Amino acid sequence: MATKIVENLSPFMLDGASVEPAALRITSAAGSCIVEPKVMTLLSTLAKRPGDLWIRDDLLDRLWPDGFGSDESLTRVIYVLRKALKDTHGLNRIVVTVPKLGYRLDAKIVRESTTPDTRAQHTNLPAPPKRSVAVLPFEDLSSESNRRHLADGMIRDLTSLLSLVPSLEVAAYSSATWSGISKLEPTAVASALNTRYLVSGTCNSVGDAVRLRVDLTDCGANVQIWSKRYEAKLDAFHELQDDVITAISTSINSEIAVHEVKVILDRPDFNLSAYEYIQAAEEVRRNYNRQSARKTVDYLHRALEIDPDNALIHASLAVQLAQNVTSAWVENPVITMSDAGKHIALAQEKTPNHPDILLATGIYVTFTTNYEDGLHHLESAYELDPSNPHTLAMLGLHNCISRKDPTGITMIEQAESNAPRHPRFALWAHYRGLGHVVLGSYQAGVDAYQDSIVRNPSYFGCYTNMAFALHALGKTRKAKAAMRMGIERQPKLTFQAFQAATEQSASASSASPEFKQLAATLYSVWPDDI
Repeated sequence: MATKIVENLSPFMLDGASVEPAALRITSAAGSCIVEPKVMTLLSTLAKRPGDLWIRDDLLDRLWPDGFGSDESLTRVIYVLRKALKDTHGLNRIVVTVPKLGYRLDAKIVRESTTPDTRAQHTNLPAPPKRSVAVLPFEDLSSESNRRHLADGMIRDLTSLLSLVPSLEVAAYSSATWSGISKLEPTAVASALNTRYLVSGTCNSVGDAVRLRVDLTDCGANVQIWSKRYEAKLDAFHELQDDVITAISTSINSEIAVHEVKVILDRPDFNLSAYEYIQAAEEVRRNYNRQSARKTVDYLHRALEIDPDNALIHASLAVQLAQNVTSAWVENPVITMSDAGKHIALAQEKTPNHPDILLATGIYVTFTTNYEDGLHHLESAYELDPSNPHTLAMLGLHNCISRKDPTGITMIEQAESNAPRHPRFALWAHYRGLGHVVLGSYQAGVDAYQDSIVRNPSYFGCYTNMAFALHALGKTRKAKAAMRMGIERQPKLTFQAFQAATEQSASASSASPEFKQLAATLYSVWPDDI
């Protein structure tokens, strides 16, 4: 029977660095890094007998119990471990090669106590490293050599745009395009560039068309996780290039996040770091309802227990608490909204110009019906990080609400197209529906809410808002049916709460006279027998 990838999950200290095998994490005063499972297995194995020689064959048996390892495989894992220890923690020459025999670990190992207090001390450490990605040269399939500049320009601009994403570490353009890179296997490329994810692709001009294929590979697991094709007319390519690059960058950012959170959710809740709780909280929003909202708040509170000074956690919690008030999911909305305000204020105080903090602030102040201030924060967030699809969708909704600008619908649709696996994908259709309703396109609003229901049938707001659009179309019977389905998914929704919400919508300063009139009469679609 094959042995486990990591045999001993107990943490230990390595020359002052904290090693957490279960989390695949090494943390020191200099920083924190996540390593591959086999790299952690190697380190944990060497640490069992520090100073002793480990024969190569013994290490091969431990890392590849199925027999598929090789000297080259072991050499690569040794290289990756040394690089992680040196580059992140300044621990150089502690993994020593014994020529023709094997390796030994020249370091002081201290096994940690597994008491709750000790674990808490070591989990309250800097967040794991940012996701790392490199954009490789696109293969030029064009028959005309003078069009190589198209592919070169694409990867240069894509690298620059991805570098704006605060959650990504992006390999320098010059590093990813050195001449020898094409001769290496993807895993070797990733090791050489110290990245986990690789973006590759092809660029082909056929006649008057430019065709792109972009692939995203997780080299830690050696699997391709995303691929997409793009096409544009050659004479319009330069005009569309910025839009295409933004679409690719947004998709890559979203797909990496979706891929990583799957790994996090496969692990027990009690074994998550603060960073991982944030990702888990985002993922449970995919099936959005009262229960998932509570779980989101629970995850974020757990994250704060580990890292109470993390601005991103405070910002995420503020947004969810404000959303819970809007959805009538709290016992005391005044206190809850006040708590949300405190969290967003803490986030702004700690990191005022982070794009994710600006996004959260924009969403929070929107819930307080301060649309202009919300729009200002969202525009600032998008300027700093145009690859965040949720920022784009929120900005699109605000353009519809605050400016009555129909291009806001296009922005929401772009977010949906670029990131269809994003946890908020269903919510964006909800935004699109609201945007259409605000603009007076009620049938388009109904269609959008139906899209939202297909994506997330358990959220009551899709049904109650669709009832508004149906009411505006004069379809009272269908409006009442939609309202009934919403109430079934929100049993605690009372007529009084519903009436208060519609009156608040009608009183919003940005609402048109027609919108206010409809909102003021929406109570008529409340089912007679409820």
